[in-house]
Amino acid sequence: MRSARSPTSATLIAPDGTEYRIKTFEANGRPDIQATYGINASSGVADGSWRLRVQDTYPGNEGFLDSWKITF
Repeated sequence: MRSARSPTSATLIAPDGTEYRIKTFEANGRPDIQATYGINASSGVADGSWRLRVQDTYPGNEGFLDSWKITF
């Protein structure tokens, strides 16, 4: 667990490669992100493997993704 969160972004990637930016998080004193977000992916392909890319933009930081889920 981190002591604080640096600038971070989360992007959902559809099976066809379409990217949906979910959120860009600003740096703050809280280490965790616990939230629910919605996107409009109705024009995309739902069947297949979806991926979630989380990027920390501050050099040298490490963290981990404990869990995530997608619901249609």
